[in-house]
Amino acid sequence: MFLIATAAALRPPRTWSLAAGVIALCATSVVLPYQWVIASRIASELRPVLEAPLAKAGSVGLLISAKRSREGDLWFAPLFWGGAHYARRSRAILANAPWMGQTHIMIRPAHPDRWSDLGPYPAAQSLASALSAGATAPDLSFVVWQGPPGALSQAVVRGLGWSPLIRKGGAFAIYARQP
Repeated sequence: MFLIATAAALRPPRTWSLAAGVIALCATSVVLPYQWVIASRIASELRPVLEAPLAKAGSVGLLISAKRSREGDLWFAPLFWGGAHYARRSRAILANAPWMGQTHIMIRPAHPDRWSDLGPYPAAQSLASALSAGATAPDLSFVVWQGPPGALSQAVVRGLGWSPLIRKGGAFAIYARQP
């Protein structure tokens, strides 16, 4: 694209402009399948959380993860936003809002609590340490677990006494109190 823009600005001979266009089309034809593979993988990871049974409207949930993660070379975190979308779709309250900790956001919660501004990994660590100390999490109705469930997630779920809403979640696991 830069070659085409440069060719338009400099007005080179027609053969140079044609060569720039051919190079841009070749680069696009190489990059497009690569991006399709990445987008398809992300879509398949997000599908279970988009099809999960909804949480009760007005319930409070937490977005947690067993490790700090970054999805490849992306400039956004699709797994994080997938979990946030589940809470929004359910009309539930997401207790932790890790995006509030970003430097370009000036808004802060009027009444912060123990979950405010915690990212998925610190929230999981805080929840696990609270449960191991014997505390309970009565204010939570569900957790959206990013990443495949591991030993930490199993310990948290056993401590909460919750059951999974998604059986084969892949990149997600949603645990909730059963009525």
